[in-house]
Amino acid sequence: MQAKLEELEVQLNILEQVVAKQYVKESTVQLEVITNLLKDVFSQVPDITGSDQERLQELNQQLIELCHQLQVARDSSKSELSNIIKNKKKVGLYNQIK
Repeated sequence: MQAKLEELEVQLNILEQVVAKQYVKESTVQLEVITNLLKDVFSQVPDITGSDQERLQELNQQLIELCHQLQVARDSSKSELSNIIKNKKKVGLYNQIK
């Protein structure tokens, strides 16, 4: 169980780095890896000790924060892309009028 929790921490650290760089696609892949690790951890529920439970709660909080940051990054990317497209349309219309 300890090895799985350590692997989960490593993957969360990788996710944190990817989210910080705002790599949305890579973040999604990393979330899938973490999801599979969590499924594996919780498939062995009887093996979870009190200290493991505390660690899982801390990891859960970290995951929640990273998911929130990822959502903010996605929203920001969508907004920026929308502005770029609007500006290109405006430039295209301006060039047609000229």
